[in-house]
Amino acid sequence: SCATVGIRVILKVIALLQLRKKHDPEEMPDVEKRRLLIIGAGKAGNMLLREINSTALRSTMEIVGFIDDDKNVQGQAINGVTVLGTRDSICSVVEKYKVDEIIIAIPSLTQKEKADLLEICNQTDCELKTVPGLYQLIDGAVTIQSVRKVDINDLLGREPITTELDSVMKYVKNKTVLVTGG
Repeated sequence: SCATVGIRVILKVIALLQLRKKHDPEEMPDVEKRRLLIIGAGKAGNMLLREINSTALRSTMEIVGFIDDDKNVQGQAINGVTVLGTRDSICSVVEKYKVDEIIIAIPSLTQKEKADLLEICNQTDCELKTVPGLYQLIDGAVTIQSVRKVDINDLLGREPITTELDSVMKYVKNKTVLVTGG
């Protein structure tokens, strides 16, 4: 009877260990990781890299490299991730490394610079994300939670203006209106 209990305990322990191994992200090499390209090898890009590598996301994401226009960092490895080229090489890097997602990690971009960069990135089939602007990062750090999909309002250069259509409609109802500068 002790032998029967011992065998049952051993079988339960083996089953639990196999179950744990099955759910341990580090032990799942066959899981396909999302391949990321980070644009910007500066502080925000580095913070993002460290955040991904220090969380459970490391098991679901693989950072293939950085893109940065600074000629001094081309080909260098930053925290183990290589700067693969400049904005002119985004399309070829995406194709060569089979990138799934591009994250723009340059919070200091002007609206024109961001629009130019997004125009290049839109030539790929990658999902585009961005970190918040500088004013949102002054007191905090870049975290994976702060990364969001690129929105059309990112190109506006200011907060979007919302209009109370009901009050406007009361003013212009049954009147001819000429709109200029729209």
